Amino acid sequence: MTQELHALRQRLLLQGAASLSDVDLLGVILASPHLARSLARTTWSDLGRAELLSLPRFRSARAAQVLALVELSRRITASPLHLSEPLCCAEQVAGAYGPRLAGRKQEVFIVIALDAKHRVISEHEIARGTLTSVEVDPRAVFRGLVRDGAAAMLAIHNHPSGDPEPSPDDRVLCARLCEVGELLSVSVLDFVIVGAEGMVSFADRGWLRRS
Repeated sequence: MTQELHALRQRLLLQGAASLSDVDLLGVILASPHLARSLARTTWSDLGRAELLSLPRFRSARAAQVLALVELSRRITASPLHLSEPLCCAEQVAGAYGPRLAGRKQEVFIVIALDAKHRVISEHEIARGTLTSVEVDPRAVFRGLVRDGAAAMLAIHNHPSGDPEPSPDDRVLCARLCEVGELLSVSVLDFVIVGAEGMVSFADRGWLRRS
């Protein structure tokens, strides 16, 4: 153990974590202040496995530590939805899924099955796409919802660009989901898009088709 690492650990134990900088804390986690300083020169929380492994002196074990730390941070930051918990607003959905999907370099499409009182029954990840698009089959969306006996559903979709403003394809997909939902008696309560710059709720904008 280096003297620098020992000093950081002692300061953490004696003075508390707040006394250490972000780089110092990362150095303690990695057991290497030098590697932590190297990472600090990059937007390390956005790096993938291949990019981490390309860094000098960064082997698979170190890359795994960083990837685990980033994912744990996302999960802690998120406000998870619990089974039987009622959903009352788009902000609640964004609070749960914004941090969880932050930093993803591909679009992800998720649906939440709800009962008649809008309580959570289950969650289904329907598709993963590219940086700019994701292909969603309405049949795949409703297959799990019908199996779970859902009376309603919410759709969550991320934009890796950070801009949550819906694309024309997003609006077409939402309209199609509303149509199928009417046929199957599963109400689409909202279609929420999250990004680093915020979130957009189709319900708040009055874009949902109502029967």
